[in-house]
Amino acid sequence: MLKVTHSHFESSDAKTNGNDEKGISETKEQRLIQANVAEALRKAKISQLSDQQGEQVKEQITSEVTNEIKEMVKKDNRIINRDANKISKNANHLISKAFLSLYFMALPFTIMFIPVCLLFYKRDEYKKILMKSKRDIND
Repeated sequence: MLKVTHSHFESSDAKTNGNDEKGISETKEQRLIQANVAEALRKAKISQLSDQQGEQVKEQITSEVTNEIKEMVKKDNRIINRDANKISKNANHLISKAFLSLYFMALPFTIMFIPVCLLFYKRDEYKKILMKSKRDIND
């Protein structure tokens, strides 16, 4: 049976093309299929067979390689999507945790600030009362 190999897939195309597609794109899949079919046909030495047998072997090799590549791409895309989702969830969790810890650190200062605000609020009320009483005394 044929052994299908593939090279490392780069993820920079999705960023440069503006696609949010995760994983291996259809164009990369087609390039992989073409490259692997060409390699398999070269190894099979179809030129030594008759035309009819050569066409049959070529079709068989093409279908086998295409199926293998499609399965491999499907599997790789599942793995990439699963890992991307895990990374996204982990990043969201860490960001939430960072902000929550910041808010929890600020909570004592907020609690201490409330009585101070109330004191200043009462102070303004007392000033008004004092000013009113001074006016009453002066009158």
